[in-house]
Amino acid sequence: MQALPDVETNLHLTSLSMPLASNDARAAGIRNILTLLGDPLEKPDNENTFISAINLARHIRTTHDDYFYVTVKGYPGLPLFPPKAGANLIITQLFFDASIFLKFLDGYQRIGIKCPIIPGILSITTYRTFMFMTATCKMMVSPEVREKVEELKRDNTVLG
Repeated sequence: MQALPDVETNLHLTSLSMPLASNDARAAGIRNILTLLGDPLEKPDNENTFISAINLARHIRTTHDDYFYVTVKGYPGLPLFPPKAGANLIITQLFFDASIFLKFLDGYQRIGIKCPIIPGILSITTYRTFMFMTATCKMMVSPEVREKVEELKRDNTVLG
C-alpha cells in the first residue's frame, strides 16, 4: 500500500504481544500509526512486551519523536486517561448516545488535551451486526436504542 501513489497508509499496531524491537514501520516509510490494545494473552511471550496501547504510543513517541502521526483510541463513558501519550489524534470507541461523547470531549478539553477527537459511530444495518459489534466492542447502548433494534431483529433486511 505504501508504494501506491496518493494512498495514505495507517498501520494498526496492537500492543499486546508486540515486542519492543519489532517496529519496522519507519523502515517501510509508514508515517501513521493507530495503537490498539489487541487481544489479551494468557502469558506474554517475554517481559519486553507492551501491556497497553498507551504504553505502545508512549514508546513510539519517545523512540521516534514526531516522525509518526500517532492515533489512539478513546473510550466515552469510561474514566479519562491522562494526556494521551503525545497522540496526534483520538478516535473514540463506538457509541450511540451523543451526550456521552460530549461529556467525554468536555472532560478531555478540561484536562488540556488539544489534539482532534473524532467520534466513532456505527450505522445499524442488521440486527446480527449490531449484536456482534456491541458485544465485541463492549459498547454502551441505551435501553431505547436496544429496544428499537430488538423490535427489528426478525427483519433480515438492512435497517439503515
